[in-house]
Amino acid sequence: MINTLHYNATLMFYPLDNADDSGVYTCNIEVTAPNSYMFFTNTSASANISLTVYATPSPVVEINLVTMGIAEPGEEYMLNCTVTVVDRLIVSPVITWTKRSANNVISVPPVLMTLSNVMSSLYLRFSSLNTSDAGLYTCEASINVSQISMVASNHTSDLPLDIPNPSVDVSLSREDYFLAGSNLILTCDISVDPNVDTPFTVDVTWNITDQQIMNRVNISSVMMGSSFNEYRSILNFTTLSSIEDSGTYTCIVTIVPAPAAYEHVMTSDTNYMSVNLTVTDPIIGSFSASPDSFLSLETSCPDSDPYDNFTLTCTATKPTIVKPNLVIAWTHNGTIETGTVTTTGEDTMTTTVTNTLSFNASRPSDSGTYRCTASITIPDSTGITTSEESTVTIRSPALPVPAINVTATPGTTTAAISFIIPNITYTPETYSVKYTGAILQTTEATSIIRMSPDDITAINQEFTIMLNGLEEDNTYAYTVDSTNCLGTTSTVEMSFRTLPTLPVAPPMDCTNITFLPSNVTLIWTGPTLIDQNGVPVGYNLTCINTNGVSVNGLSPTQTSTNTMFTITDVKEKQKIGRPEFGSLPPRPTKGVRLFLGEENVTIANFSMIAAGLFHDKDVDRPDGIATNSPIGPDGQNDGLWCQSSLNQNMIGTWYYSDGTTVPSGSTDGNDDPSPLFANNTATGQIGLLRNGGIASVQGLYSCVIPNEEGIDQTLYVAAYGNNDFIRNDEYPMIDGSSPSFQLLSSVDADPPVFSLSFNVTNRSPTIVTCSVDNGNQFNVSDSDLIRTVTPVNNDVQVQVSVIFRMRVSGLYKCFVTADRIKATPLVSTNMTTRNVTVTGSPSNLTYSKNSLLSVTLGWSPSAVISATPQYLVFVNNSNGIIMNEDTTNTELSLSLRPDDEYNIRLVATGEDLYSETINVTVPQVVSIDVQGPVMMLLDHSSSFSLTCTLTLAPQVNDTIVKISWAGPDLIAFNSTTDGGIVLDTLEPTMISANDSVVYTLTLNFFSLQASQVGEYFCRALLNDGADIIDITSNYNTNTNSCGHI
Repeated sequence: MINTLHYNATLMFYPLDNADDSGVYTCNIEVTAPNSYMFFTNTSASANISLTVYATPSPVVEINLVTMGIAEPGEEYMLNCTVTVVDRLIVSPVITWTKRSANNVISVPPVLMTLSNVMSSLYLRFSSLNTSDAGLYTCEASINVSQISMVASNHTSDLPLDIPNPSVDVSLSREDYFLAGSNLILTCDISVDPNVDTPFTVDVTWNITDQQIMNRVNISSVMMGSSFNEYRSILNFTTLSSIEDSGTYTCIVTIVPAPAAYEHVMTSDTNYMSVNLTVTDPIIGSFSASPDSFLSLETSCPDSDPYDNFTLTCTATKPTIVKPNLVIAWTHNGTIETGTVTTTGEDTMTTTVTNTLSFNASRPSDSGTYRCTASITIPDSTGITTSEESTVTIRSPALPVPAINVTATPGTTTAAISFIIPNITYTPETYSVKYTGAILQTTEATSIIRMSPDDITAINQEFTIMLNGLEEDNTYAYTVDSTNCLGTTSTVEMSFRTLPTLPVAPPMDCTNITFLPSNVTLIWTGPTLIDQNGVPVGYNLTCINTNGVSVNGLSPTQTSTNTMFTITDVKEKQKIGRPEFGSLPPRPTKGVRLFLGEENVTIANFSMIAAGLFHDKDVDRPDGIATNSPIGPDGQNDGLWCQSSLNQNMIGTWYYSDGTTVPSGSTDGNDDPSPLFANNTATGQIGLLRNGGIASVQGLYSCVIPNEEGIDQTLYVAAYGNNDFIRNDEYPMIDGSSPSFQLLSSVDADPPVFSLSFNVTNRSPTIVTCSVDNGNQFNVSDSDLIRTVTPVNNDVQVQVSVIFRMRVSGLYKCFVTADRIKATPLVSTNMTTRNVTVTGSPSNLTYSKNSLLSVTLGWSPSAVISATPQYLVFVNNSNGIIMNEDTTNTELSLSLRPDDEYNIRLVATGEDLYSETINVTVPQVVSIDVQGPVMMLLDHSSSFSLTCTLTLAPQVNDTIVKISWAGPDLIAFNSTTDGGIVLDTLEPTMISANDSVVYTLTLNFFSLQASQVGEYFCRALLNDGADIIDITSNYNTNTNSCGHI
C-alpha cells in the first residue's frame, strides 16, 4: 500500500490591486523521482481559478462632537473624527483635520490632535477655547493603495464662538459734592475677556435716563487701558448744571468682531453699568456785610478824625471746586460802587472773596443804603444770589445836647454829681461841673473833666463826677457842661447842700447831778456852734475807772440829742432784769451759711451789713425794732452767725479784714472783748457778736467753718460802722485792664467751660452780673462764681472769677453789685470787658490701620478766625491717658498695640478758647484668652484642659501667627507630650468666625502633679510684615484654689 503525501503552495497578494490582479490563475504541479522509479505515470497536473478584484470603497467617516462644558471662550472643548472601512482592508486610513476661517483653509496644528488606537479616530482637543479657534472644521480620511486610485471622504462641523460679555465699571472723579459749576468726570472702565484674541472693536454708548447724550458733555473716544484688553471711555462735565445734569448715567458696552474676516466669531451681548447723579446748586457761605449800620462824621474840625472816614467790608465764600467766579459788588442807593476785591484760599477747599469800600473823608452825599450782593453765575443753572444792606449816616456838625437826669448826692465835704448823656451829637465830648457857693469862694470852680466814650454812637451813658474840698453844711449852685470842638452846652443851674460833719470840739461842763446805788446821772453842754459842724445828732459816753480801763459793767442809758445821760450798773440791773443772750438761731440742714439774727434772715456771701444790725444779745422785739428795754425781745440772739450742718462743737473761726483772729468772748459773759468777740460754744456755729462801735475795725470779715464733710469753707461779710455803711458815693471799683481780666480754660472740660477773672476793690462784690454780645444780662450763680480775697495795704482786693459754661465767641462784659442789707445796693460804675474768640472745631475724625502697631488719624481742618490751628490729640486706653500729641497737620501717625481699645479725642487751639472735642474709637483687633476650670477646686489628681484662644479681627486676619504654651519655668513646650502634659498639636487650629480668624491651642492635664502646679503661659507672636508683637495670657493651676488669673 502506498501512503499518500499532501503538498500545498500559496500565492499571496499584498495588497490586492483592482487594476492588475484580476484574471485566471493556473497552478501547475510536476512530480520528479529517481531513475529506479521510472515506471511512474502522471507526474504532472494543473488547476485553474478565476479572480476578480473590485475597487476599494471610500471609508465611512463619522464625526462625533464631544463637549466638556460649553463651547465658549475659555472652556475646554473636543471634536472626535471616527473612520469606518471595509473588512480585511489592511491599509490604515489617513485622517486629517482642516479649518476654514475668514475664507482661508488651514491645517490644524498637530498639538491639538490625538490619535486613538481603539478605533480609527482622531481627536481635536482645545484645553481653553479662544475666539481664534472659531471656524468650520473638516475631518478627511483617505486610503492610498499602490496602482489603485486614492480613496477619500470628509465631513465638516461648525464651531461658532460668541465674544463673552465685557466687564463694565463706572467711577466718578469724586464721591460727593456734586455742585453746579464744578467739574466732574465719569470714567467707564471696560475689560474684555483675555480669550478674545481676534480683532474686535469696543462699542460704547453713554445714556442719561434712557436717552443718549448728544451735547453739553465731552465724551472721549474709546482708549486703550493700562493692561491687555483694558479699555476706557470718559464722560467729562466741564461745569455741572443743576438743571440739565441730574439723572441716571449708563455706560453701554458691546464688543463687535472684525467684519467679514471672522464670520464664526459673534458679537457679545450688551453689558452696562449705571450711576445716579444729583447735582445741587452751591451755597454762598459765610456771607456778611459789615457793619450793618455805621455812623460817620462830616469832615469839619480836627476832632472829627478818625470818625470822618469809614470802611464797608463784604465777605463771602464758595466751594473752590465751583469754577465760575464768586462776584461781590457794592451799590450805593442803586448805583454801583467800585471797591477793592481780594480773593484767598484758592488752594484750599473754600475760596473767600472780599470787597472793601473805603471812604477817607465823609461827605453828606455818602449817606444812604449800601447793598452788597454776592452771586455765582453758572451756565444752564439757576442763578445764585444773596445780599445784605448797610446803612451809613453822616452826622453834620452840632453842639452837644445838655445832660439829663442830673442828681447830686452830697457828703460833708464832697458831692457826687450823676447825670446821663442822651447821645453824642458830633465829635467825642468832655463833661465837667461848674459850681459856686462856698463862703469864701469868689469865682466859679470847675470839676475834673470826664471824657465821653470813643464810640460816638453811644447813648444814655451814665457819668459821675466827684466834687471835693467842699464846706460842710453849705449850699452850692452848679451846672453840668458838655463840650465838643464846636463849643459848650450847659444844663440849667441846680443846687445841693453838703452834710454836716462830726464836731471838732468835745462837750463842755460835764457834771454829775445825782448819785444812786445803781446809777449816776451826768449833765453837760454841747460844743460851741462853730465847732459843732451842724446840729449834734447824739452823744456817746464811755465809762473808765481810775486806771483808765473801760468798765464794761457800766452801761449808759441811750438817748438821742439830750445833754443828760444816766449810767446804770449792769450787774445791779441784772437783778431787776436785763437783755438776755437769747437762744441760738436754727442751723442749715446742708452746707454752710451766714445768718443775721436781728433780721432773722440768711444773707448772701460777701453781703454788706451795718454795725447796728448785729449785737451780742437779744435786743429786738418781735416786730423787729431794736430796743434797750428788756421788754418784749423775740428770744433769739441777734449776732451774726456763721453756721454749718456739721454736728460738732467748738468749730469755726472769725477773722478781721487784716487776717487776724477775732478773739473769743469770756466764759461768764462779764468781761467780753470790745468791740467784737466770737462765740463758738454752741454746736455747729460760731457767732460774731458786737458790744461797741466798729468804725476802727470795719472791713471784710471772713469766717472759716467746716461743712458736713469736714471740709473747711470760707464765708465773707463786709461790716461797716453805721455812718460809713450808708455812704452812697463809694461804689465797688473794677480793675478792668487787660492784664487783670484774665481768661482761663481747660482743654478737656466737658461740658465746655472757661473762666474770666478781674479784681474788685472798695466794696464787697456780692452779686456779679455778666452779658455776652447781645446785652441780655444774667446773674452769675454761686456755683459759677469764685471770689478770692487778698489783703492790699489796709484794704482788701477781691479777685472775681466767673465760670462760663459755654464756648461762644463774643464780647463779654461784667459788673458787680454790693448787696447792702436793708439799704439800696451799690453798683460798680465801670465794668470789665473782653473779646473772646473760639477756635473752630475740626471734623470728620477717622482712623486707618496700616499695620499691627501703626494707626493713622485724619481729620478735616478747623475754621479759625486769625491763627493757624494747633491740634491736640489725647489717647486713652482702659488705664487712662497714655499719650498726648500735638501737630499743625491734619494727619497724625500713632503706634498703638492692637490688643487694647483706644478712645482718641481731638481739639484745636489757635484762638482764645479751645475748640469743641471730637472723638473716635480705635477698637481692639487682637485678643488672647485662656479657658480652664471655673469654680472647680484643683488637687493633685485633677484632670483638665487649658485652651488658649487667639482672635484676630478682619483688619489683621492676614497676619502670620505662632502660638506656644510654656510652663511655670517659662520654657515652651516643644513636643506633644512633656512630663504627663499632652499638647494636642504644636500648630494651632484655625477657624473663621464672622469675618474674624480664631486660633486655638489646647494643653491637657491627665493627673496634675505637684511639680506641675503654677502658672502656665500662652504666648502668641504676630507678624504682619511690618510689625512683630508678643501677647500672652496665663492660668494658675494652684491647688485648693479656683479661677482664671
